[in-house]
Amino acid sequence: MAGHVAPRLEPKPGGGYDRRLLQALSRRWQGRDLNLDAPVSLVDKCAWLKIHHHSPLIRLCSDKLRVRDYVAFKGLGDLLVPLVGVYRSVGEIDWGSLPPRFVIKPNHSSQMVLFCRDAATFDRGRAEARLRRWLRRGRSLVYAETNYRGIPRRILIEPLLGETTPLVEHKIHCSCGAVFRIVTILDRTDGRLTLSRNDLQWNRIPKAGVNPNTVEVSVPKPSYLDELVAVARVLSEDFLRCRVDLVHADGRLWFGEITFFSEGGHLPRATEEYDRLEAGRIRLDRHEEYLRRHAEVMARLEAWLAERAEPAGVAGKAPSEALECARRHP
Repeated sequence: MAGHVAPRLEPKPGGGYDRRLLQALSRRWQGRDLNLDAPVSLVDKCAWLKIHHHSPLIRLCSDKLRVRDYVAFKGLGDLLVPLVGVYRSVGEIDWGSLPPRFVIKPNHSSQMVLFCRDAATFDRGRAEARLRRWLRRGRSLVYAETNYRGIPRRILIEPLLGETTPLVEHKIHCSCGAVFRIVTILDRTDGRLTLSRNDLQWNRIPKAGVNPNTVEVSVPKPSYLDELVAVARVLSEDFLRCRVDLVHADGRLWFGEITFFSEGGHLPRATEEYDRLEAGRIRLDRHEEYLRRHAEVMARLEAWLAERAEPAGVAGKAPSEALECARRHP
């Protein structure tokens, strides 16, 4: 962003740097100053959360490596995509040992992913340059996504899904464990998204805004919708607001990530109707209640991990009764 200089060291979340950056971003995309004293709009509430709503649990679940421990702790370890490798630097990667198809990404940010569909034609030099650049930067200091701040930076490699059936992405928007919207992405060809937005009854939901790179279509209700919703309820119940990303590929569901601020929380193309509906779902009055909950969950998670010889996110664990409980008690 013109005129913006990120600090060399990551500042404490919610301080003066973040307040100044959030105001600058709001002036750029909304054409106004944020109302952080009495937030009403979606953008104002997201900014308020970035400044005030921090916890070790949110940071852990923003980390694409450590969130695997949380997923396993919640009884859903069978949804984890197996890890090919975890690396501290590009130089540690043994490219010759990788499978012919894989996904590579850093753990400390979002929208940074490389797909290798054929190792024989994969541009390794370009990938290494991009990975080094990604490890030096992050969304924390550019978009004030304070939940990414302080995450030790790693490179993750996973197998590329979708060998036998086309991959379908589901981005499930949740508030306090309640699912209210499912965005299904069918295709990402050439930077254009083909998607559908639906509620729990699979009714189409109006567009969030005008995006020339998005094609809105109707898609049939998936046969696994109940499982999709049950998983999202389990993984979102500890958070005021989040988005649970799941993938359906090769005949089953896989965990993708947990995101706390869609579009960085800035939503430059959101309509007034969308803003009003979404803002009403963010209960800032429950902010302290959920921070206390985070501390309790984090203590149980750490105790659970201490009983195991290796992090659950590496090997995954068998599912518990969590899914069945979510289905019986929506």
